[in-house]
Formats: sequence, structure tokens, C-alpha cells
Amino acid sequence: MRRYRSIRSQRGIGVSLILLGLILGAFLVTALAVDVAHGVLVRSELQTACDAGALAGAQDLVETIPTAAQLDSAYADAITVTGRNQAEKNPVSNSTSGVIVSATVAQASPYTVTVQATKTITNMFAALFGNNSSQVSARAVAQAQPIQSINPGQMFNLAVSLDWSPPKGPQAGKPLNGYVGDLQGQQFTLDLNSQQSKNAAWIKDWTDTNNPYMTFGETVGMQNGVRGNFVQQLSVGETIILPIIEGGPPFNDSRTLLGAAGFKISSIGFPQQISGTFVSPIAMMGKPGAAILPGLTGQDSQFLNQYALWQVQLIQ
Repeated sequence: MRRYRSIRSQRGIGVSLILLGLILGAFLVTALAVDVAHGVLVRSELQTACDAGALAGAQDLVETIPTAAQLDSAYADAITVTGRNQAEKNPVSNSTSGVIVSATVAQASPYTVTVQATKTITNMFAALFGNNSSQVSARAVAQAQPIQSINPGQMFNLAVSLDWSPPKGPQAGKPLNGYVGDLQGQQFTLDLNSQQSKNAAWIKDWTDTNNPYMTFGETVGMQNGVRGNFVQQLSVGETIILPIIEGGPPFNDSRTLLGAAGFKISSIGFPQQISGTFVSPIAMMGKPGAAILPGLTGQDSQFLNQYALWQVQLIQ
């Protein structure tokens, strides 16, 4: 009888030790899970900051060949915007204790902005085992690229001719491609009047900025006439994206879509004239790449490159 009780007592102690071990194991797993979750949260905050900083810097590189000043601005904007975001309720900035932020701007094509942030965080439970802190890092890379296709709902349905030189009207003898290199800031008038002064025309089947998904090099249907209802919807100071085509009137056929450019409206001579300035660069949404447009003159290509639309996106 005594022997039986002794064995049972020993078994009870063994079971208790096992239960204690399981409880301790569960506690350790839970404790480590809390630290891991904390690290994941901080890393997510760092990633948001890096993404924002890289995208902000890449906005300054929307140029075929960025200047030294633009490269410097890309670095400064990347650091500044990263610091406007927070991790653990503190700025993701080199001025915050335990945080290291770096930005790198590529000095040659492809032009990219890389932002990396590292933060030292305090462990809540792993510290019980001597692991007082951990480092959490995030990294983002953004790039500005010309686009070869443009997403729906971004272009206005008024196309302007790249090479047509009207014999009469406000742009008499002044085709669009004649402003290569110095068009920005200079007044240009879209004329929808008589055949001899007209240099722009409406696109069929589009309304307002309701273009379909379009790849430069595709054809669009054109139409003559004045569509005052569309002109009436425009306002001074507004920037619209104009499709660019070739050739002169009559505009009652199909034309190749060569590209697009931003146009800031300065005055409206309702319903037949719209004046303003072309603006570059502009970042839009589309498919990055170079449009394949055979047969263009060097002057035409130079203009299209100067006013190409761009996309700024994260690539890592």
C-alpha cells in the first residue's frame, strides 16, 4: 500500500511539472508574440514613411535629364517627407533618438530615389532574457518614368496638331513644334474656327476627360465643328491634358495619337478659342515606357519628349 502511494505521489509531481512547463512555455510564446507584433507594427509605420519619402523625391525627377538642382531637391524632399511621418508617435527623422534615415538619389538613368529607415525599439518581454532592444528597418525605391499609355479619364477630348502651321488666325505661321525648347510660359491659342486658322479639333466619342485607355501610336476618330458645351465647362486657371496629333484640317478623319501635354488655360474666347500655356512636367497614371512612333521628325520627337507625361511609382 505504501509503495502504491509513493508511485502515485511521484506521478502527481511529474504531471504538475509538465503542466508548469506547458504554462511557462505558453507564457514565453505569448510574450515573444507581443514583441514580434510590436516590431511588425513599427516596421509598417517605417515602411509608410519610406514610401512617402521616396515618392516625394521622385516627383522632382520628372525630367528626361534632371538638373543637379533637381537631384538635390529630390534628396531633400525625400528626407523631409519621410520625417513628416511617425513611428511610435515620433517623427521618422534623424533628429529622433534611435532613428536613422538615409536617402540615395541615382545620378544617372534610370533615376530613382531610395529611402531607408531604421529604428531601435525596446522589447517588452524579450528583455527578461537579456534581449533589451531590437532594430527594425524598412526600405522603399521610387522612380519617375515616361508613360506610353494613359489611363482612362485623364485627357480632355480636344486634340491639337503638332506640325500644322495655320495661314491665318492667332497661330498663323506658328506650329506647335516650332516652340521646341521654349514653349513653356509662352502663350498658345487653340483655334476651333475656320479651316484656315484652325489648329485643334474634337475627338469623337469622348466627353470631357472621358478618354478610354489609350496607347500613344493608336488612332482616334476626329470631327469638325465647334462644341460649345465642352468649352463652357472649362475655366481660366484650369490645367487640362491635351492629346497631340499631326496634320491640318479638315479634321474629319482618323489621326494617330502621338502623345499628350498639359495646358493651363489663361483665357477663353467662347466658343472658338482657348488660350494658355503648355506646362511640363506632369505626372499621370498609365503604363511606363517609350511610345513607338515611327516617321516623326527630330523636331517633333524633341517636342514630345519635352512635354511627355510621366508616372511616379514605387518599384521596390
